This record gives sequence, structure tokens and C-alpha cells, in this order.
Amino acid sequence: MIHIKNNLLVIKEGTESLRNGGQHLDPAVADDTVSQIAELWERGIVTVLVTSGAIAMGRSHCQSHWRDDRPFTKSALASIGAWPLLSYWGNAFLKYNLLIGQGWVTYASLNNMWERGMFVKGVRTLLGLRTVPVIDENDFLADEEIRALEKGFGDNDSLAFRVAIHIQAGAILFISDTDGFYTEDPKLNPEARRYKTINARRIPAHLMEGRTADGVSRGGVQSKILSAAKCAKNGMYVGVSRQSVGKRTIVGFMEGKTTGTFVRARGNTTLA
Repeated sequence: MIHIKNNLLVIKEGTESLRNGGQHLDPAVADDTVSQIAELWERGIVTVLVTSGAIAMGRSHCQSHWRDDRPFTKSALASIGAWPLLSYWGNAFLKYNLLIGQGWVTYASLNNMWERGMFVKGVRTLLGLRTVPVIDENDFLADEEIRALEKGFGDNDSLAFRVAIHIQAGAILFISDTDGFYTEDPKLNPEARRYKTINARRIPAHLMEGRTADGVSRGGVQSKILSAAKCAKNGMYVGVSRQSVGKRTIVGFMEGKTTGTFVRARGNTTLA
């Protein structure tokens, strides 16, 4: 097991990963994630989960109740999807005798010294009570207009980075819909090669160009590499990987193995 500061790991799980190739969030992904988190807790690694998926869950919830989701704003869909998303995770954690605690934050709240202090205190309190903090951006308060005015997170990669910094995490794993970073988009070019490691101070230029988000998942390559690089430069053990149910992606990362990309503050950028 990799030794990390404070024995504290942040896991960021994106919407597309949770959908697992389908239209709705897949319970099998939640169970796979939680089973590994429970194993890590037993091995002395406590975990904070930063989740996406409220908007997608809100859309699914509307459709399952025969409501047209198209008139709803993303802010409204996130509000509708908040409790089903929490149930999605809570039901999975209960199987392993772990409770969860909800945390909704905004850019403004983490920029406010008093609110940031209360957030950090709350996270530490939950961890001390063997309760897993499940963190998401409060889209009900941080919709597109407020996001533009307050320079909100824009995606949960940035949120995960900020949470990890403030709670002094020793490691962070970004779970994505692709297994790390590539020389080209592997969905367009099957010959693209995966980076095994990337030096956070010398990011390949093409990764900084990013890609257009699809309306469900707001994150992208640029956001992910910037967030991962900032974490690495702040002394964290950092990885980006795709989760395959049953492949123990999270535990493998903490054992120093990954099918994705490690992002490090020092060393060479290498290909797999």
C-alpha cells in the first residue's frame, strides 16, 4: 500500500463513469466503488468521495415519472437529482456498514474563510465518525449565470482539487470515462498511445487544448489535467483512470498500480 499524507484519499467519480456506457447511473458502479472504499478503510485509508451525476440523475428521475426534462434548467435538474444521487450512494455504502454524510459546496463558499473552515471541520468530523463525506457542487446555487459571475467550479474536477487541497489529502484519483491521458483522442484514433506518467510541470501542449463538454458531463481533458497537475504540485499522489467493474481500479491505484496515468510533480513524461 502506498504511504500517503494523513492516510486520506479523495476519489472523484465523473458522470460518464457512473453511467458505465448506459443512459442512467449504473448501481453496479456504485457497488464496485464502495466495496473498494470499504476495503481501504479497513486498511487504514480514509476516503472522501467527490461525485458528479446530480443533473443526469435529475433527468432520469423526470423521465421515470413521465415528465419532459427539456424545460428544466441544469440547476433545476440538479436539485431534482440531489436526493436520488445521495440514495444511489447511500444504498451502496449501507451494504458495507458505512454511513455517508452529504456536502454541497460552491466556489463562493470555499473562497469564504469562515465557510471553508466550517466545511473542513465538517469533513474531519464525519471521517472521525467512520462516515464517508460525499461532496458535490451545489448546482442549485451555482447555475450558469451565477457561475459566470462568481467564477464557479464549472466541473467537479476543479471541485475535487479544491476539496483535496483544503482537507490536506495525501492522494487523489480522478475516475474518468477514459483510462488516463493519451497522445490523441482514443475515441477517434485507436492508435493513440496512453501516457503512463505525466510531469505536472511539463504538460503536453495538446492536453491543454481541452475538448467540448457534451451537456451531461461538464468536465474535459483540459480541466482534468490542470486539476491533476495542481494536486501533484501540492505534494499529492495523483492518478487518472477508468473504472472497470471488478478490476479493483481504486485499490490498485493505492497499491501503486494503474491502467491509467500517474501525474507527478517530478520525473519524465512517459508512454505506456
